[in-house]
Amino acid sequence: MEEVTKQEETPKKLSAGKIVSYVIDGILVLFILFVISVQIQMVASRNSNFGVPRAYGLSFMYVATDSMQGDQPDSFNKGTGIVIKQVNQSEIKLGDVVTFYDERIKAPNTHRIFEEPTIDENNVYHFHTMGDNAKSESGSYSSLGEFWTGDKLIGKVIAHNDAFGAILSVISPTASGMKSAVDGKGANTSWVFPVILLIPIAGITVVTIIDFLKKAKKQRLAEEAEIHAAMLEAGVDPNNEEDATYFEQKYRFKIEFREQLAKEKAKKKKQFEKELRKKKG
Repeated sequence: MEEVTKQEETPKKLSAGKIVSYVIDGILVLFILFVISVQIQMVASRNSNFGVPRAYGLSFMYVATDSMQGDQPDSFNKGTGIVIKQVNQSEIKLGDVVTFYDERIKAPNTHRIFEEPTIDENNVYHFHTMGDNAKSESGSYSSLGEFWTGDKLIGKVIAHNDAFGAILSVISPTASGMKSAVDGKGANTSWVFPVILLIPIAGITVVTIIDFLKKAKKQRLAEEAEIHAAMLEAGVDPNNEEDATYFEQKYRFKIEFREQLAKEKAKKKKQFEKELRKKKG
């Protein structure tokens, strides 16, 4: 009797498979929470950022014109996706590629700082930008470039990628910001992350359903094997449909009763442990 008690008190060790499963589930949950927080920030920041969503200091757009096509290491083509970092006006220097709200076209624009930024007597920053492509077919290029103040700064371009731009143009067609010139809504990349969010959610759902079906099948087969063994032990002929059905119904009730007792026992044990911890605390 003491030996049985000791075996019951021995904590069960988690299998390697279960540990891996818990770790994966935890990572997916954290990822989903992160994406949700990004989505909330992007939606909330649009009105204060010239219609360009921002999360954790970063915005994502794709380039609508060829004005930045050139020979510089950080020049890029039309359709390229860009990552824009929120920075202080004082951090902007000659040669940086920045995104700002262009009053001429009533939309975000991305060009290079053409002259060293200046500060006037009112502590207002003044910037002069110009595209790298002197022969831009977009018609937005000006030989003098653009002159604007620091309050129009959206951020500094820290990365660009053609493939990223292609993805953005498909899942968020207004992410270039040019649509704002028509309807004033800005570069709507607010739905980029919800689309990405669907991927892990769908994965978790599929894995959960498969795991549930596997466990249900395993439990059903185990119960059928147990009932069959008990039937033979009780001398009931499995081929006698009437006797076998009657025995199975009675035995399934026994299984349900046993499971209910086990649940109640586990519940009482959990309550006892909780009270014990409270007393110790």
